[in-house]
Amino acid sequence: MKKMKYVFLCSVILLCLCLLVSGCEPDEEVEPEPEPDEEVEPEPKPPEEEKIIVALDTEIDTMELDAFKSDAAYILDANTQETPLDYEWVSGPKDTFESGDEYIERLVESWEVSDDYQTVTFNIREGVTFHTGNPVNADAFKHSYERHLSLAGGVTAPMMSMALGAIEEGASVDQLEVVDNYTIRLHLNEPNPEVLDYLSTKVVPIIDPAITEEYATEDDPWAQEYWATNTVGTGPYELVEHEPGEKWELAPYENYWNKEAIKNDGVLVQVIPDADTRLMLLQAGEIDLVWGLPFREMRNLEDDPNVNVVAFPSRSQDFMIMNNTIPPFDDPKVRKAVSYAVPYKELIEKSLYGYGNELQSPFVETMPGADYGYWPFGDGSNYEKAEELLVEAGYEDGFETELYVHSGVQADEDTALLIQDALKNIGIDININVVSSAAFFEALQGGTAPLIIHYIYPYVNDPFYFAYYCLHSDGVANFSRYSNPEVDILIEDGFFEEDPEKRLEMTGEIQRIVLENAAYVNLYSQEQVFAVSLDVSGFAAHLDGHPRFWMMEK
Repeated sequence: MKKMKYVFLCSVILLCLCLLVSGCEPDEEVEPEPEPDEEVEPEPKPPEEEKIIVALDTEIDTMELDAFKSDAAYILDANTQETPLDYEWVSGPKDTFESGDEYIERLVESWEVSDDYQTVTFNIREGVTFHTGNPVNADAFKHSYERHLSLAGGVTAPMMSMALGAIEEGASVDQLEVVDNYTIRLHLNEPNPEVLDYLSTKVVPIIDPAITEEYATEDDPWAQEYWATNTVGTGPYELVEHEPGEKWELAPYENYWNKEAIKNDGVLVQVIPDADTRLMLLQAGEIDLVWGLPFREMRNLEDDPNVNVVAFPSRSQDFMIMNNTIPPFDDPKVRKAVSYAVPYKELIEKSLYGYGNELQSPFVETMPGADYGYWPFGDGSNYEKAEELLVEAGYEDGFETELYVHSGVQADEDTALLIQDALKNIGIDININVVSSAAFFEALQGGTAPLIIHYIYPYVNDPFYFAYYCLHSDGVANFSRYSNPEVDILIEDGFFEEDPEKRLEMTGEIQRIVLENAAYVNLYSQEQVFAVSLDVSGFAAHLDGHPRFWMMEK
């Protein structure tokens, strides 16, 4: 029995040895080990998201569509909201885009303006939805225009009223006709040759009526409380995150009607008030686009091989406002004396570092009818003429006054210092008050500052639109408190004048009178200047002064 166990055990061992040997037979194919220097294909990684990183110096103060607000809030609107039409995009410098002259369809497939400029018909693009998924249709257009018209005190009510052919009161919802589900017709009280420009600005977008219905209350019939902290549009991006004072993020809208136009995976906007920090992050390659750097830094950046500094024309109009109701600036001779003494060319050279143009009219040079031939003040620094006028006004010994400047705006601070030095030559001593945003706008809107440096950026490229806002006695942006009945009549009559020659004649007369009265000091027109990483193309600068992001790509 023991012998049998021994034989069995030996057999098993022999079998194992045979199997082991057979596993090493040379004719058996064995997969060779890779050579040490042989490359092994790595597993493919999912593509990284190409988000555009932007640094702004301002925060979103409100998302209410019908309110005056910060640049950051307008940039948000420009990238999340849409209008029926917009300007075409044309190639700009250094792989960028800028606004052209022709309209292109956005929320409409076609449009028609009657020969007498009193009827506008929009044929709405079918299949477009709000970020809520609700359809854009004629009822949404009517609701939006009614809201814009109804909310007095903001930027849109007077603009919507002007679009409908009424300068002040008179425009009503009865002028909005829903023809069918995708057609709306606007009936104007008076002819408005620039009506499409009014309806194409980002401050009169089309919004979702369902939002109003859901969030409106008896005390808040237009859901302004909701809209103050929320935005819902039809644009290429949705707002997906907002940390006030820190950052906000845009993501492509999944059902956007023109999705192929979006060239990136979203935008992260960082709020960085300190200019030096924004500059450092740009040069370190951590930021793709910077807004609001001082012009001095922009000029220095032109030597950086990793950054594109791009400058575009703008409608910006910068003034030194002289309050026409506060002595001695209630005297036109004093205002003219100041206007003769200001060193205009030096301001562009030393405050803007060359990123600007002369503003020798109440209307920026690109505005129809602007004529610099009416400008009486030459290159400025005419101290002899200025002193003569002060003597005639009874201020041969000069006087002391105050100039208010918004803190953090380096160009304005530099301009104030240059004006201060220039006016010393004619006996005017200026105390410069650099104040917070709250104090600045309190002084501006309350009319308590004798002098204040500010700018206006017209959304509509129409001299009568600008003149009504800034030069009419009842203009909401007439911060100089300038009042001239003759100019008021010219503005009111010219606003809805159909004849181009007559409009041109009236525009010229407004310029002549306002410059003769020296309503305020025309300082300069700043260019739009941006610093963009060399790794990014497709940056788009719009004529309204606020950039679009969706064509940017790395």
